[in-house]
Amino acid sequence: MKTRTIFNPETKVWSAPTRPYTFGEKSVGEVIMESLKNRPDRIVEICHDTGRKVTARELHKESVNAARTYLQMGLKEDDVVLLLLNNHLFVSPMVLGASYIGATFCALELGLSRKDLRNLIYQLQPKVICCEKTEFIKVKSITTELDLRCEVFVNNPLHPNSVENLFGDFGDHESFVATKLRNVENRAAAILSSSATMGTYKLISVSHPQLLHNYTNDFGIIETVFTYSTLSWITGIGTLLGSIILNLRRVITAKPFRPEDLLEIISKYSVNLLLLQPDRLNATLRCPKIDETNMDSLYVVMVTGKPLSPHMKVKLEKYLTMGAIVTTYGMTEMAGTITSSLYSSDKEGSAGVLVDNTRAKICDEFGYPQDPRQVGEICIHGEFKFLGYYNNPKLTEASLDDEGYLKTGDIGYFDEEGELYIVDRKKDTIVVGKHFVYPSILEGIILEHPGVYDVCIIEVPHPELSFIPVAAVIRANGSNVTASEIVEFVAKRQPPELQLKGGAVFVNDLPKTASGKFKRYLVRETVTKQLADNNKQMR
Repeated sequence: MKTRTIFNPETKVWSAPTRPYTFGEKSVGEVIMESLKNRPDRIVEICHDTGRKVTARELHKESVNAARTYLQMGLKEDDVVLLLLNNHLFVSPMVLGASYIGATFCALELGLSRKDLRNLIYQLQPKVICCEKTEFIKVKSITTELDLRCEVFVNNPLHPNSVENLFGDFGDHESFVATKLRNVENRAAAILSSSATMGTYKLISVSHPQLLHNYTNDFGIIETVFTYSTLSWITGIGTLLGSIILNLRRVITAKPFRPEDLLEIISKYSVNLLLLQPDRLNATLRCPKIDETNMDSLYVVMVTGKPLSPHMKVKLEKYLTMGAIVTTYGMTEMAGTITSSLYSSDKEGSAGVLVDNTRAKICDEFGYPQDPRQVGEICIHGEFKFLGYYNNPKLTEASLDDEGYLKTGDIGYFDEEGELYIVDRKKDTIVVGKHFVYPSILEGIILEHPGVYDVCIIEVPHPELSFIPVAAVIRANGSNVTASEIVEFVAKRQPPELQLKGGAVFVNDLPKTASGKFKRYLVRETVTKQLADNNKQMR
């Protein structure tokens, strides 16, 4: 088979095909405004919660209203508009209005601790904050404490500072012109937050072309897209911008994930492209309603957040009569997808091949590039440079090597045909004596057990081996699976040195980020406490 990704044996760098960038020096605001005006009568958004459909003309009008309100408030280019909101219809014009005037938008996940939110607001110094009712008191107390000159709007129509105040109608929407920005490659269109799986949030600056470069090719037969991701995640922003630029319909809901609701959305709106995390996909596949749902409209299920286990893929394929499963690997720092299985041979465990205009190398612990099949840290170079971590030049410098490649912190390897295999996060790897144990491999094995709903592997100290892996397990409904059965299940599938030496404990919840990644530091706290309590009871 002819490989799409080319390996240079001298530099040991993998390179994808090149594709021209078509937006030139335009900003996100200019591209979005042009796209909305080109086909003003098409439906761009549908709210599942209210049934309302929004045309491109209506979205442009509300975006202009928001932009003019921002200007009246004195906002300038590069000022920050911060959102702490679910997926409501009024969120899109808040973001697009900011992009129209050259401001920078940032969305954070809901439910952050006061300490984390205070730290992020202090770094961002936003001029406007729009939040849910549940966040309002926390936000107001933080802005007061920081003596921050900032307007705070709340999703409450009865409040004097309701978000509805942003959309006063100034009229004459067609004459409004998006701000022309200079040097868009070096200016932040958005500031995104990392998933903080290890407990520390990082703010990431994303340039205008970084946000736009994914949308130079259309999606062919795709018409309707859905994801639960809010705009605090790159998949949420990607579906918002991509649906407008590529003439798609975006279905949204502010309600939390429920398998029954997802299946209704797929059927009711004939969703063609679904972006979903593996844990939610797993819950959906276990839902009795799936056998009654017509899923013929689904052409692509794009798996995001973390790899899809082989047994889950087999289950999903049973229901995808017309579609395909696309595995992706991406990072917020790269503003989206790094590899995709869309152009590869569907090998088990593969995350696909590099997307266009991307280069990569696998480096050992000393930074030396490796040959195919050799495991090391994945280092990536995109079409446009990584702007860095917001107001954190030291962290930015530490994240790049001497050639400008981003050190992803992920461990993996390429095979001879240029397909990437993700082994695990570098920080999640457990050193057991002289051996490396990768949590994602153990998790994939344990998830194959019919009595397991979800599992997270963490390490605990050991007097002889330094650390050993322990499985934190949520049982499936009606399951009575025991810890010894899980240990035995793994033992039959792994060599002795890579088994579940710390056993298993059962939990009711596994804390995750909004993108579906485990907050392992919180899982570790729960497991450590439970093991300590068990030891006390045995004395």
